[in-house]
Amino acid sequence: MTEDAFRHADGFNWMAVSWGGPDEPRTGTCSYCDAELRDGGMPLVLWNAEGWCAEFCEACQRKWWGLQCESYDDGREDGDIPDFLPENPSPPEN
Repeated sequence: MTEDAFRHADGFNWMAVSWGGPDEPRTGTCSYCDAELRDGGMPLVLWNAEGWCAEFCEACQRKWWGLQCESYDDGREDGDIPDFLPENPSPPEN
């Protein structure tokens, strides 16, 4: 992958991004628009070389990064083992 393969849309302003420090806990809001990150959502999380973190809500992912999250309810409770994984997976044989 080349360095410019993943780019933001025209008009994106890096100066508007609220970065979280390397030792700070993650927040519950978008680093760009301050919207609440929804429970069960999948924020886009970016880190810079110094360990600062930015999280983008699904709306900002679509608008600025061209990404779209598909969500679905598979009927499982959090922590359940998916049907397609064995309960006790064994390591691959060499």
